[in-house]
Amino acid sequence: MAKTLIELKEVTENSDTYERQNTKLQRDLTLALEKLEEMTQEAERYAQEALNSQKQLADSEQKREEFMIQAQETIKQLILLFSINFF
Repeated sequence: MAKTLIELKEVTENSDTYERQNTKLQRDLTLALEKLEEMTQEAERYAQEALNSQKQLADSEQKREEFMIQAQETIKQLILLFSINFF
């Protein structure tokens, strides 16, 4: 009977130990999942910022091209105007 009580005590102690370990692992997993969620949101935010930057760059390039065309047209008009006035 004493041997059975000792074994029961060991099983109970092991069960308590495993329960504490399980609780700790669950907490650790919850924290890891929360951190993963934060990192995912941060990555999504950076991806959106990158897309916004690419769009702004494309818009700037388009405006640059438009200004270049306007400048060329202005230069052509000035050359034509000067050639008419001087000749």
